[in-house]
Amino acid sequence: TESLQQQTATSDVLRVISRSPTNIQPVLDAILETAGRLCESEYALFFRLHDGKYHLAGSNNAKADYIKYLSEHPISVDRGTVVGRTAVERHVVHIPDCLADPEYTAHEYARTGKHRSMLGVPLLRDGVPVGVIALLRTRVKPYTDRQIELVTTFADQAVIAIENVRLFDEVQTRTRDLSESLQQQTATADV
Repeated sequence: TESLQQQTATSDVLRVISRSPTNIQPVLDAILETAGRLCESEYALFFRLHDGKYHLAGSNNAKADYIKYLSEHPISVDRGTVVGRTAVERHVVHIPDCLADPEYTAHEYARTGKHRSMLGVPLLRDGVPVGVIALLRTRVKPYTDRQIELVTTFADQAVIAIENVRLFDEVQTRTRDLSESLQQQTATADV
């Protein structure tokens, strides 16, 4: 049953990607909702790298005060948070209990979000972490290998969707530039 749920969820996310070639947000929303539900997480969050820090770019089930806190406190690339550690290590980071982890120093994040077990999965493009999916539980309950595998699959799908949107935007910009250039050449030729 669990395997069938995961296959169905993966298929559903792929459908959302195919329907949203120019907009990443529906893809992220589908991934966060599905990953949160299937991995029994109270929070599913997505962070994107911008100006050297990770900023909240999507969430599922997070309370307003936690979203506000995360939005006001972008995450540094260091080992003190699950997101920062995931970016540093460039692979999955599983923290069974952040309060028992000696490297976890973001205690204000944990206090505000009331989370304990954490999972961070990087979105890697050419080996560079461009984003991180973070799943959080408010109780100590480590993630299973199957759950980690599922979120890793979703992260790979998110990278593809982000790249598709980036390429689409690039083509649109080039098309617009060429059109403007052609209009200018036509106007100059008419004179």
